[in-house]
Amino acid sequence: RLVVIEWLSYINHYFNKSNETLFLSANIMDRYISKKRISLNIYQLVGISSFLIASKYEDINSPPIDKLIYISKNVYNHDDIVSMEKEILSTLNYDIFFVSPFHFFSFFYIVSETNNKQLFYLGNLILEICLLNTEIMSYSQSLLAISVIYIAEKCLQIIGGTNNIKLFYNYSEREIKEIQKKIILFLSHIVYNES
Repeated sequence: RLVVIEWLSYINHYFNKSNETLFLSANIMDRYISKKRISLNIYQLVGISSFLIASKYEDINSPPIDKLIYISKNVYNHDDIVSMEKEILSTLNYDIFFVSPFHFFSFFYIVSETNNKQLFYLGNLILEICLLNTEIMSYSQSLLAISVIYIAEKCLQIIGGTNNIKLFYNYSEREIKEIQKKIILFLSHIVYNES
């Protein structure tokens, strides 16, 4: 899963698709895999087909299948991708709607009125890295977004910039701190393993 999510992040940036597309791709893939046992050799096919579905749902123009074949290094052909796309949609009963943590994060950023682009981009990066951790992603999407916006605020040493978002959620400080610890531990694990 980790390798495929990293790859989906790469192709999402390669095709210049929205963050919503990336989060929806991962959600579709995870929900499909939770319902079906798949072999490792089709994990990438499930990922690319989930990306195609998500892009059709979120973006004005989805990438052509021949470009997806190319970026998949010709491991799969047109029929493989279309067939898996149908299989995923059928398994999920065509229910692909998902409110991602990015949606919540964007909302909280707007109502915070900080207008600090660094806060937005750092929070977005943290959320994207969190996609790699299934435990973190199993939390409420709004709680995850709130926790990330506060982590980004603290990293950038913005004081009180997001005070007014407290009007828009009902989580306790304990709940927020619990997920923040997990996110920070995960981020430090990635940083120290990369160096």
